[in-house]
Amino acid sequence: MATRYQVRVLDQSGAQVALLTEWRSLEYTKRVNRVGNYTLTLDGDLDVVDSFVLDGQIEILRRDIAASPSFGWTLDFEALHRTTQRSTAQNGLSTFLSIGRGYNDLLARRHVLYRASTAGADKSGAGETVMKAYVNENAGPGAIAPRLFPAVTPGLTIQADGGAGTAWEGAKSFRPLLSTLTEIADATTVDFQVIGTGAALFEFQAQARPIGVDRTNVGIDPATGLNASGNAPVVFSLEFGNMQSPSYSLIRNPEVTAAIVLGQGVEGSREVIQRTSADITDSPLNRVESVRNANEEAATAGLNSVGDTLLEKLQARESFDFQVMQIPGLLYGRDYFLGDLVTARYKTIERQKQIIGVNVNVTEGTETITIEVGDVT
Repeated sequence: MATRYQVRVLDQSGAQVALLTEWRSLEYTKRVNRVGNYTLTLDGDLDVVDSFVLDGQIEILRRDIAASPSFGWTLDFEALHRTTQRSTAQNGLSTFLSIGRGYNDLLARRHVLYRASTAGADKSGAGETVMKAYVNENAGPGAIAPRLFPAVTPGLTIQADGGAGTAWEGAKSFRPLLSTLTEIADATTVDFQVIGTGAALFEFQAQARPIGVDRTNVGIDPATGLNASGNAPVVFSLEFGNMQSPSYSLIRNPEVTAAIVLGQGVEGSREVIQRTSADITDSPLNRVESVRNANEEAATAGLNSVGDTLLEKLQARESFDFQVMQIPGLLYGRDYFLGDLVTARYKTIERQKQIIGVNVNVTEGTETITIEVGDVT
């Protein structure tokens, strides 16, 4: 295995107490807008196992000096130690497990503890703005009164607000903070993460999607070979040898292209509106109707929203899956990273994708990397 790994074990203050270069197995997973996790398996008789403490920071670094070009030590994952497991088998083999979760777990530990119809629970604005407000007021320096119970997270700060994302409005009294953030992220095309900024110091970040870098093949400059964002494009395809087992489907059943929404009134005086999707013209026969009752909506704008929501929910769905292969010319951790936008090509199909998940397993000197890609929204 050309890639080398290190695991830094830190205490609760962020001071390094151990540096590991050998283990029985190491596996970690990180995902965009979700909580990552890791499991580290060691010889249970080693003295170093006593260095793991609750919420001590774990830093996983990797490098590959044999690659061309090579890359040096890079911090690939940050986490907090949460669970300790010790066991001894019948043959006397002692095992120690350190199990933990990525820094986004700091968000999963909080709820929106404000009563309904208060400024702390009900918010509106750009996606990034409301996300940072919720985090600040429930986990950051602002998690004080009028929050029902103070809960400032030591060392956590909030990145300056850039106002990115589409508009969002909602009421989240007593809802889990993390699920609130993922809902807003999905609705407003804003990605978020908690990163380490120093010894026991953390920062909540949110920005317009992607949280990574645009490495698609959009807007290639023939003179430089770089894309519109000034980056070298990353393209996965069978021809390049970095794609395996591609599968593409365009699913049009069930599909609705004409939403008929029933408003207020009775019989002949009842308001009825129609909303159609652009896909209705894909075939002369592709008018597919669905009727929805929305008599709670008094305004036409509300009826339109119900119809548009139905069309979005029941639109044609595309599925494009494949396995990412590591090849010398295109490597994870050097050429692309979690959160990046990339291009996938299969026969005549070409789509822009986002790297939304990475799983790394290092066992007995063998490295296995699994990349998860998602649609760009």
